[in-house]
Amino acid sequence: MQNNIESHVDTLERETAEQADQISALQDRVNKTENENIQLRKIQGQISLVRLLFIGIFGLLMMTGILITSSQFIKQGEDKKIELYFNFFERILLVICGAGATSMASLFRSNNSNGNGD
Repeated sequence: MQNNIESHVDTLERETAEQADQISALQDRVNKTENENIQLRKIQGQISLVRLLFIGIFGLLMMTGILITSSQFIKQGEDKKIELYFNFFERILLVICGAGATSMASLFRSNNSNGNGD
């Protein structure tokens, strides 16, 4: 009887140790999956941002093209004020396009630098 109880206790202890190992392995898989999920969300956010920047830069370039073409139809000296406004808005749009392109390029820049600009 005593031998039967000891073997049953040994069996239960082995099963408990196996279950503890399985729980540990499952916890590791859950942590790995959570980290992969976080990385996926970061990548999806970057893709959305790049799409938004691309559409914005394309729109700004289209507006710049429209301004340039419409300014060609204004006769020289006919309305100097409108010509100045067109030139002003054209320059503003070009600066905004440059800032957007720079921010898009910084998304793809490698972060392997050591902080010294190298």
